[in-house]
Amino acid sequence: MLREDFKTHLIWATLAEIDLRMESIRSDNPSAQDLSAIDVITQLASHLRRWHAQRDRLSPYFNEEMVAATHTKWLEVLSSLDYRVQNGAPYDAETRAAANHAEESLTSLGAWPALYPTKKDEESEQTVFEDILESQRKALDILDTRNAGLLKKIEQLEADLNSRVSAAAASVEAYESTAARIEATVSGQTARVDEVVDRATRTVGELNQQNSESFDEWTSSH
Repeated sequence: MLREDFKTHLIWATLAEIDLRMESIRSDNPSAQDLSAIDVITQLASHLRRWHAQRDRLSPYFNEEMVAATHTKWLEVLSSLDYRVQNGAPYDAETRAAANHAEESLTSLGAWPALYPTKKDEESEQTVFEDILESQRKALDILDTRNAGLLKKIEQLEADLNSRVSAAAASVEAYESTAARIEATVSGQTARVDEVVDRATRTVGELNQQNSESFDEWTSSH
């Protein structure tokens, strides 16, 4: 492959687009899974760019089929990241899928010519490693923050539940007290009614007795 053809191959433009998508995801409430997947993609893309940096030496050992096989996988990476960007944080599984596609590209890299190690490459690899460590730390911080928020919500829910249970218990106690008073009132009124009925019954009996005696006396006198 001619050096200029290798230099301007669409695979490099695809990697640039992927960088933009990853930056967009980083600024869109990324999940720990987002950040972990982006780390993988970033590292593999950086590794791939090493061949571009050594194109003067290595381009003669490439052909279109070799590059196209790798490019196909990175187009799948871009497609998954596009879906994540367009649909938002709930679709962080797409970022993981993008990382999987990037890892699958390693198979085709086996046919690429060996790289020449350089001091700059070593420094670049060290920077990437440090960036990954920092990204992992940020991912852990995100998890800690979210876990703390969940714990606070659980504690609040527990406090609300205890408050409602106490209020319900107080209401039941109040209802029981009211019921006891009503029962006592009804019992007292029943007793008074019974007493009135007994008194009325006795009075009627006495009046009947008096009337009977008066009637007997009147009968005897006539």
